[in-house]
Amino acid sequence: MMEVSFQRCSPTHPLVVQAPLADVRAPFIVAWLWQTCQDGDLLDDVDGRPTKAECGACFDVLLGLGRISFLSESRSDFSGEQYEQVDGFGGKTYRRHFPAFSRWTLPALVSTRCRDASPDLFFAFGNWSLGTQALLLMTGSSRPDHVERDLLMRVNSGRAPKDGIPNLLARLVPMVDGCGLIAMSSASKVIDDLSSAFTSGRR
Repeated sequence: MMEVSFQRCSPTHPLVVQAPLADVRAPFIVAWLWQTCQDGDLLDDVDGRPTKAECGACFDVLLGLGRISFLSESRSDFSGEQYEQVDGFGGKTYRRHFPAFSRWTLPALVSTRCRDASPDLFFAFGNWSLGTQALLLMTGSSRPDHVERDLLMRVNSGRAPKDGIPNLLARLVPMVDGCGLIAMSSASKVIDDLSSAFTSGRR
């Protein structure tokens, strides 16, 4: 039997401090380490990537609180009823603000509230094992829009994020070796809800 366990760790943990998208000055920040065991034996991640079981367990916790938004360069991989997409900023308008992105194309915002959706969202943009795939946890009743994509693009390009956008519950980023998740929020209740959900038992 495969089980995933989560352990809360300090915002001063080295894997939190080293994460390139994390902001230890955030009003409320918390992180969780995860590990997978099968029949009592610890399963190691490959190249720092979380196991499918870890992705799925994390995904279930987050979707229990709201919907998840993320960037994707391969929008065709996220289609159908499980995902909502926002496209169309226009490269000419934004290329000087986001030099890390292509001159002609910008990533799509993809959002889901479906538990059956693929865990591939952890690898849709950036590199999870290097701590560069940011996610947003939004209220479940809200709809994805360009403001969310702008926030994610700011985070991924190293610019200061705007946490005051409507319906934002938390910014989520990976630890640098893929073995955990960091959450930043302006509301302590969101952090408490996440902590309760992650530490409620094995999955």
